[in-house]
Order: sequence, then structure tokens, then C-alpha cells
Amino acid sequence: MRSGAERRGSSAAAPPASPPAGRARSSGPDASPALPPPVAGQPRVRDAGDARAQPRPLFPWSKWKKRMSMSSISAATTRKPVFDDKEDVNFDHFQILRAIGKGSFGKVCIVQKRDTEKMYAMKYMNKQQCIERDEVRNVFRELEILQEIEHVFLVNLWYSFQDEEDMFMVVDLLLGGDLRYHLQQNVQFSEDTVKLYICEMALALDYLRSQHIIHRDVKPDNILLDEQGHAHLTDFNIATIIKDGERATALAGTKPYMEAL
Repeated sequence: MRSGAERRGSSAAAPPASPPAGRARSSGPDASPALPPPVAGQPRVRDAGDARAQPRPLFPWSKWKKRMSMSSISAATTRKPVFDDKEDVNFDHFQILRAIGKGSFGKVCIVQKRDTEKMYAMKYMNKQQCIERDEVRNVFRELEILQEIEHVFLVNLWYSFQDEEDMFMVVDLLLGGDLRYHLQQNVQFSEDTVKLYICEMALALDYLRSQHIIHRDVKPDNILLDEQGHAHLTDFNIATIIKDGERATALAGTKPYMEAL
């Protein structure tokens, strides 16, 4: 398995004890105290053998594609900026195209990296709100886990960095929607499609198990579909790493789903 330094760039740092004034997008030496140790390097380059064949869609996507149409996204500048290959990736390397989601203390946007023009999803979280909600430990753990894993049926991390107010994670962009959305739309999945999703999630969970990671929050909301209809597991906010000889005893998950069991 390739190391995090070989797969992605990072200049993340820990949140400050109090909210800062101003908002300058920066990752220089005057930025806030650091998150887990920076991971230097460039984004991963997938081997040719890693690319999966593009199958036919498993069910009609026309309604979803119309809603998520990329034509509504403003076009990027035609002239590519030039960045130093040795420079840590930061907010200025990306162009924000539009927001696609919002959580209790963060947002998710579609972004385009200015030099490569590749599209990603960028998740950013407000540091002060993380502190107030006692979520700092979970954010650190999620970042630690994402920096060390990569699998075709996971939502993989490419970059992480920070500014004075927010922490940023740049991950795979999947525009097929989450499984909960499609269930709420009364999408009728065929038996073969359901079998495929189960197999893909089983492979993802088996990989996590091999890395001594327990996800602890597998639910339709956290299963994202790509445009070919394949499933990818996301959201490691309450995941945990089990070291050799340890046992998982803590109770964790999403309450409504846990109460349904």
C-alpha cells in the first residue's frame, strides 16, 4: 500500500483555542497550530490497472443528473495557473464551483483544482464550532484514518489543509447521490443491483477490517453512488482504530438506526 505522502498533499493544522478575527485563506507559517502531522507530497496517481471498466448504469439517472447538471456550474478560467510542485496545497489552488451539502458545522462544495482542472468535493468545517460541539477528537481521528486508507469502494481523501477559521478535506467527487435520497424517491432497485451494493460494501468493510478500522456508522446516508451506480462508503467521523489485543466496547452510531435494531 502506498503511503499517505505518496498519495496526497496536506498542510493541515489543529484548531485554535478561540475564534480568530478576519478570514485570510492561507497555509503559511503564521497559520493556526497544527492538526495531525502534515503529509507532504503530491496527489496519488492511480495505476492503469486500478481503473474500473465503465459499466452501463444500473437504473435510470436522468432525474438526478438533471438536478445535478454540471451546466449550472460556472466554467473555470481557460488559462491554467502555474503552481510550484513543491508547494503545499492550499485553498488558493481550488476554484469553488457550488455548494452541494451543508452539515451542523460545515459545508461540502464542488471544487476544481486550478492547475489540473480535476473536479473534487471539498468538505470544510469551522474550527470554533468543532470545539464548541466537542468534535475535535472525532475530526482528528477521521483525518488520521483517511490519510492512511484507499479503496475503490470508499470515498478517498486527496488533500487536507486549513486556514485561520476552517479545516478542509478534499475528497472524491461522486454525483450519484446517497442511498437514502434514492430510497426516499421510491427508487425500485433490482435484485441484482442490491446484490451488487452488498458485495461492494462487503469489500469496503473487509478492507477496513484489514486495516483494523471499524466504521461504526454504516447507513444509507453514508453510502454514495457514482454516476455508473457503484456504491462508496463515506463519513469516518465516528470510526475508530482497534489496535492488536484491544476490544471494541464503546457504543457508537446514529441513534434512530440503532433504536431500530
